[in-house]
Amino acid sequence: MIWTNEKIAVSGSIDQANAGPVADRLCAAIIGAITIVDLGRVTFFSAAGLHMIESVAAAARAADAIAQVTCSGPVWQVLDLCEATDLPGLVLDRSPRTAAETDGTEP
Repeated sequence: MIWTNEKIAVSGSIDQANAGPVADRLCAAIIGAITIVDLGRVTFFSAAGLHMIESVAAAARAADAIAQVTCSGPVWQVLDLCEATDLPGLVLDRSPRTAAETDGTEP
């Protein structure tokens, strides 16, 4: 996890082993009107990751804020399959690579 003044970036796998601690750090970071969370480099996203996203959404709502989340292909796929792409408190964006994979324009 890389945390800067502009955004929080998470890479690698989000699974049962780390989703709780990642959720705790992301939720603690929601202090402004908009918090940018970059999951564009997440390569594996389990059901525990879905619970993490739900926690982030709840924290954003509680803070009267928005978490803007950039999703990698694996993240978007799980959220889409679980019909969790419109959670209140979140604005989800597919990363440019994810969009290219979806529409077939990737080389």
